[in-house]
Parts: sequence; C-alpha cells; structure tokens
Amino acid sequence: RNHFIGHLSCFSNSEFQFRIVTPDGTIRWIHHVCTPVFDTAGVYLGSRGSNRDITGKKTVEDALRNSEERFRKMFDSHPAMVAINRVSDGRYIEINRNFTKRLGWERSEVIGFTSNELGIYADYSKRAEIVSLLNANGTINNFELQLLTKSGELLKTLFSGEITEIDGQQCYLMQAVDITSRKAAEEELQISEEKYRLLFENMVQGVFYQQADGTLSHINQAGLRMIGLSLEQFLGKTSYDKNWKVVDEDMNVLSPDEHPSMVALTTGKDNTRVVGVYNYLLKDYSWLVITAKPMFKAGDSRPYQAFVTMHDITERKLAELEIRQSEERFKAIFDNSPIAIYETDADGYCLMVNTQWCKFSGLTNEQAMGNGWQKAIHPEDRAHISDQWKKYAGEVEAGIAATLI
Repeated sequence: RNHFIGHLSCFSNSEFQFRIVTPDGTIRWIHHVCTPVFDTAGVYLGSRGSNRDITGKKTVEDALRNSEERFRKMFDSHPAMVAINRVSDGRYIEINRNFTKRLGWERSEVIGFTSNELGIYADYSKRAEIVSLLNANGTINNFELQLLTKSGELLKTLFSGEITEIDGQQCYLMQAVDITSRKAAEEELQISEEKYRLLFENMVQGVFYQQADGTLSHINQAGLRMIGLSLEQFLGKTSYDKNWKVVDEDMNVLSPDEHPSMVALTTGKDNTRVVGVYNYLLKDYSWLVITAKPMFKAGDSRPYQAFVTMHDITERKLAELEIRQSEERFKAIFDNSPIAIYETDADGYCLMVNTQWCKFSGLTNEQAMGNGWQKAIHPEDRAHISDQWKKYAGEVEAGIAATLI
C-alpha cells in the first residue's frame, strides 16, 4: 500500500505490480501503469493510471517457479552424477551436486566448458560412440563408461542419457552411476572363483555337490575318473538312477538312501563311509572313502546341498585283497600239509600250529599256544630241547618255522 501511494506522486512514468483484496476476501494481482499529468506550463497536476488483472499470469509464474524449485531439488539430490550439455557445442549448462562431489569439479569450473576441455572421459572416443547412439536412438541405458575425476582417479560408471529440449535448445540429459566399488568386488569375486575353479578341477580328490532334491551337480575331473562317467552323464542324475551300482565292503548292495551324500542330506550330519562304485570304463568297482558334509543357508535347519569328497583307495583295497588271498592260500597249505608244522616267536611262544601237528601231538590248537606246545615234548627231553631252542633263538632275531619230526 505504501509502495503504491508513493508512486502516485511520481513525476515520471512507472509501472509495478501489487495485490488487492476484494470484499469477499479474494486476493488478485494487478499490473499498474502510472503516468504523471502536467498543464501547459509544466505544472504537475496529478497522475493518470491503468490497471490490468494479472492473477492468472502470476499463478502460472508461481507454479512454474515452484516446479523449477522442485526440479532443482530433485536434480541436486539425485544419487547419480547428472549433467546437461547442449547438443550444438557439447558445453555443460547444468550439473548436480553429486557431479561436483564425485568428480571433484566446482560448478563454476564446469559450466560453459566441454567434457574434452575438462578431460572427464578416460577414453574420449567413447563420447563419440555415446553421441552416435543418442542421435540414432534418442536414448542410451547402462553403458559402461570410465570417467576421470579432477585429481585423475578412475571411476567406473553405468552411463544413461537422452536427448531433450530445454529453453528451446536441444540438450543431452546425462547421468552416470558410480559402480567402481561394485566392479572391484565383482573382479575380486571373479578372481576368487577362478582360483576356486582351478583348485576344484585340479584336486586329486574327487569332489561333487548334491542338491537337497538329490540332483547331482558340479563334479571335478578326478571325480569323473573315479566313477567312469562323462560330465554329461553325471550332471542331473540322482542317487535313484538305476545305473548306479554301489556296494559296501562286504559287497552288499546299498540302497540310494544309504549313499553317504543322501544320509548327510537326510540327517543334516556328516557321513563317511567306504563304498565300492562300479566304474563302467574299468568294468570293475572303484573303492572310495566318501565323506559327505551337509551345507546350510543362514537360518535354515535343513541342508540345501551336500559337499562330497571321494578318496580313491582302490589300490589299497586290491593290495589288502591280495594279502588276504595270499594268507588264505598259505593257511590252506599250512593246514593241509602232511607234515606237523608250528610257528613261534623269538622267545619260544607258540603262535600257530597246523592240523597235522595237533594230530601228531595230541594237543588242541588252543592248548599249543604260548608255552603249551612244550607239553608235547617228553619230560626227559624238555631240558635238552629248551637248551637247543635258546641256542638257536640267539642266532635268529625274527620268528621261525620248524618241523617236528
């Protein structure tokens, strides 16, 4: 009101805006033009004014200003690095706070300059590729791009952009999401997985995984050799496949639910067992010590898979079998010899006698053990035999076999 009254006594043309309040309380905006009036002698007589209702215009202007303010807040608070460049010359006309924060440039150092002048692209030829894609498609999404900060630090980003019109100018609206940490983690994971893969594939032990539903997966080469299957033949099978031939050490066939991996999945506990698995390539059983460990996800009480290792003991089992067969052959010869045979240790304690010795001496096998065999010697000959034995034992460090004649 005071501002309006002051203009009434103005001696020059003026215009300004003010508000009025109608009787019903409505506020309206007025654009006022004031012109001073003078007589022919130049004496100021007063003012002549005109008023125009600009409420609609002010409403639009306020809405636009509020909209621009909201846009500015959204623009500045966007988590990505956002920039607007003119299509005509590539110069920056706007950047957000995250742009300055991540790249290290002040706004005043960027506006009016190009990315080439600032050296923002690690490989400037990528900009031509981006511009070509934008011009061809109008938009680009998740383009992997390396940027340089003001200090020269390399940032790995996912770049997106589109062509839009701002204040009558064609502009590139671009944003870059910093994925440097994520890429570093991915690369570290890739290296770790490669190390794991090399270890997995080159282990002497066989290794495979079995899922909770019984499906077999992820076996290494050593494991395939032990069971005589190709990778394609193994993957996707279950313990219930009819072609599996799995036996215990006594050659009793094991049911699928008795396989160590299935026991681990069912009980949720480690399971180790020696089993024979028929190897179709060797056409014989491979003897394996299998250890199955259940694996759990956080918070779960039931395993989601089993980690299974296989140690090939076929050579050991064959050696044991050969020794056992040799012992059985020796025992058969020993027991069926027509000569009475016994064996003692270095101290003269009997370890073994054959059937013919028992018949010859009249003693049972149990009676002959230890010093019991001496009962078969005539009392008058025992001292002589004892002296002869001690003399002989002094010349021999290991056990002996002798015939009683």
